[in-house]
Amino acid sequence: MACVIKKPEYIEFMNKRFDQGLAMAKHLAEK
Repeated sequence: MACVIKKPEYIEFMNKRFDQGLAMAKHLAEK
């Protein structure tokens, strides 16, 4: 985990993936 904390761009990437996952879940829930 220590190396991950030193990589803000990786955390940003994971946050984007998480946001996309939420958006996809909302989209699927609406159907």
